[in-house]
Amino acid sequence: MVGDRIAAYAPDLLGLYLGASAYEESLGMASPTGEDLPPEEIVGMIRGYFESMPADRFPNVHATLDELVSGGPDERFELGLEIITRGFASYIQR
Repeated sequence: MVGDRIAAYAPDLLGLYLGASAYEESLGMASPTGEDLPPEEIVGMIRGYFESMPADRFPNVHATLDELVSGGPDERFELGLEIITRGFASYIQR
């Protein structure tokens, strides 16, 4: 059992997550140059941008660079859903 507040807010949070994910996926992957490029090239450009950031000012970006540009939409969606679900589970009163 979870408290009333969590029970009331959970469907709203899930709906927001699902809606935002569907909307973002419907937009497709926009190229920073505006050109119609394959997703791998766009991800490469984004990675290049992150790599160009000064490591001394952005150590976390450099430490997580591989993770920042890995995983497709399905993998990222499923991880997000798992994080939300585990968060809800932490409120279960035994």
